[in-house]
This record gives sequence, structure tokens and C-alpha cells, in this order.
Amino acid sequence: MSTDTKLQQQIKIEDLSLQQLNSLKEQFDDDISNLTNLYSKLKRAQSSFIECNSCLSTIEPNLIPDSKSDSSSLSTEQKVLVPLTNSLYVRGTLKNEDKVLVDVGTGYFVEKNLAAAKVFYNKKIEYIQQNSDKLLANITEKQKNLKALVEIMQQKAIASAQAASASK
Repeated sequence: MSTDTKLQQQIKIEDLSLQQLNSLKEQFDDDISNLTNLYSKLKRAQSSFIECNSCLSTIEPNLIPDSKSDSSSLSTEQKVLVPLTNSLYVRGTLKNEDKVLVDVGTGYFVEKNLAAAKVFYNKKIEYIQQNSDKLLANITEKQKNLKALVEIMQQKAIASAQAASASK
């Protein structure tokens, strides 16, 4: 393809009619709404990963004296509450405190040690933060463009009202 066909045609926004500007405004409103919804979903996912990471911090291998020897050893059991629903829990016991199952997406779980799970969640948190920052910049740019468009619409409406009153 030649470079001429790759270039998009540019139209001055001032040359558009009020009806075309209104249609463009609706498109900007829809885009901003969709991007804002996506941004809030990213933030909810990020807070979920932050919560998972903080939960990993609560699982620390406990040192307890072993009755059979004089040295300390890692306990093999820790009492926990296991959530069945958002408001229903049962008592449970962790047999191996250093291993956890990590949801890596689409219903797949991977067994990881605590350190590897923390690294996994930290990477997810950082990745989502980078993407949400880019998305927020995109939303801000669209809002600036929308504001400029509304100002042009107002100028055109005032000009058409003045032209209508002058012709009377």
C-alpha cells in the first residue's frame, strides 16, 4: 500500500454542522463511559490482588518447640477460617503453611510457595497499575476533547441564534 492510502482524511471540527457535532459528542460520551467502566473494573481486580497479597502475609510459618527434641521446628498445622461464601466460614487447619494454590485465571490453579505467590501477585498488581494509568490518561484526553467540542457547539449555537435574530 502506498502512504497516501494509509493517511486518514482530517476534517476541521469547526466545519462540522451542529447536528454532526452533537453526534460526535454522543460518541465521546459513550467512549468516556465505556473507558470509565473498564477503569473501575481494573481497579477492582487490582484491589482483589492486593487483598490476596495481604492474605499471604497472614500465613507465616510458626516456630513452636518440638516436644521430641530441644530445637525448634516448623509447625505443620495452623488454624484458619475457610470461606464457603461471602458470609459463611468453617474452621480449618493448614497442613502445609508454605504452599498455596494461586488462581492464574480461567479456572486454573498453580501450587506455589509463599514467596513465589507474593511475587506473582506483586507482578499482577504492577501490571494492572501500569494499564490503569494508561487508561486514565486516555480518559483524561477524551474528556479534554469533549470539553473543546462542547465549547465549539456552544459557539455555533450562539452564532446561529444571532444569525436568526439578525434576519428577523
